[in-house]
Amino acid sequence: MIRLSPFSADEPSAKRVNLWPLWYADGARNAVIWPLIDWDDRGFAARPFAARDGDQLDLLWPLAHVELDDGSFWALTAYHDVGDDLHGLFPLAGWGQLNYVGPVWWTLERDRRIAAGADPGAEPNEVDGYGLFPLLWRDLDHDTTVVFPLWWDLRDSFALAPFWWHDRNSDSRVLFPFWWEFATQDGSERSRTLFPLFHWAQDAAHRRLVTPLGGRGWSADGSIEFTNVLGPLWHRSSYGPDDSYTAFLWPLWTDERLGRSRETSLFPLWSRAVDPDRALDETCVLLGMGRHRVDEAGESWRAWPLFATSNHASHESFFDWFTLVGHRRHETSSQFQFGTALVFELDRWDLPSTAAPAAATAAAPAVAAVAGDTSWQAHVAALLSFGHDASPPLNDAVLAALEAAPDASAATDHAGFLFDWFLAEWTTLEGPALPPTTVARHTRIPLLFEHERDPSRNEWDTLLWCVHSKECPHEKRFVAGWGLYRKVERGGRVTRDLFPFITWDDDAAADASEFSFLWRLWHRERRGERTGGHFLFIPWGDDFG
Repeated sequence: MIRLSPFSADEPSAKRVNLWPLWYADGARNAVIWPLIDWDDRGFAARPFAARDGDQLDLLWPLAHVELDDGSFWALTAYHDVGDDLHGLFPLAGWGQLNYVGPVWWTLERDRRIAAGADPGAEPNEVDGYGLFPLLWRDLDHDTTVVFPLWWDLRDSFALAPFWWHDRNSDSRVLFPFWWEFATQDGSERSRTLFPLFHWAQDAAHRRLVTPLGGRGWSADGSIEFTNVLGPLWHRSSYGPDDSYTAFLWPLWTDERLGRSRETSLFPLWSRAVDPDRALDETCVLLGMGRHRVDEAGESWRAWPLFATSNHASHESFFDWFTLVGHRRHETSSQFQFGTALVFELDRWDLPSTAAPAAATAAAPAVAAVAGDTSWQAHVAALLSFGHDASPPLNDAVLAALEAAPDASAATDHAGFLFDWFLAEWTTLEGPALPPTTVARHTRIPLLFEHERDPSRNEWDTLLWCVHSKECPHEKRFVAGWGLYRKVERGGRVTRDLFPFITWDDDAAADASEFSFLWRLWHRERRGERTGGHFLFIPWGDDFG
């Protein structure tokens, strides 16, 4: 419908008829009483009665549809699918590859002729399955039989629900709910359970026995073992000479050792983790509300909800954003908050690196010594935001302006309210030989007004796009009344549409212009010194075809 209307994205031709919505014509595209009737070289529509698109024809869609190339169709619940050999009147009866009478009886045929690519008369179809709903289902191709709800014979398994199940591939069995025996197909792993008395499992290298009183497990070479007494009362696992896990009244006391590392916990009061290989030493109190951590990345402290400090992002957690006073210093950035991050937060970046600080020289001063080099952004009550970005992302037009000003730099400042819905943002170029020059602006008042400008574009709109203007190197566009008036300039050609009756075009390169009211009720066309047109659909002057 949009393609056959003046709202199409295609550039309109000079010979268009714009009496929209009564009549619109542009080449092969035509619409009458839009959107009820339209046609083009791809088909036609007389909505809601009929529509055609190539070989597809809709009648009172979605009630009926016809594929004109092979005769397939549906009409209400009747259907005919030539490709899949399906015919019927759902849900009463169907025939073809699927034959059924209501929900009670059905058979499914596999079309051997189509699968083999043979002549349709060479070989008959074969029945693949049948059923008597809801009691019987039989799949001959997969040797599957179901007599609902008790008997299930699925080729590889058999079940007499809900008491007995047998997997023929692995010889696994279940006599529900007492006996459970599982095995892999090659027999390398097997387990047996007599509920609730014992569970036994084995594979090539491990053995495991679990009972209500405890359990024991070990590996064939003795390198791995575990012992358990009364579940959470006592448990010890050993994975080698230096690796072990011990728990008493789990989860109150746990101790785990892996090589030189060790982690001990008295839940929920205290825990400590030490790993000399990673230079890690971390102590937590009350599930992390108090914490001191030192590792290869840095050091951090937390006493929630009073304060938190950190010099590496890997140490941070949600606790830190809700402390009253917080400071985080990373390699080239820092954050400071007061009254939690929801009340006030100040972010700074483009700072001198803490990893390898550069020495300042007369020829190459330190980065921090350059005026305006530091970027920052402040948030107040999560509603107000202010900021200065000394290294902002720039579009191609601003980059070109920056390249034309040697030794200049670009920075973006902004002020926003309500998560930046209300926004004022501007980009400035400044250098030794260039005074501060604003090259881009973006202003927004939600629902009322928005304006963006840079060296390659000037665009604004107001009142929810009721009026919209855009200027760029290849096009100028102005729209009012959500399209009631539209003016587009491209390469010297200007097209104007005053919906629904008036068109007015100018082409400076061709020294031509054209004006129409109600198409040819009044029409004037000029090309150079020649002039012609129509009045009350009667031609006058020169004939331009």
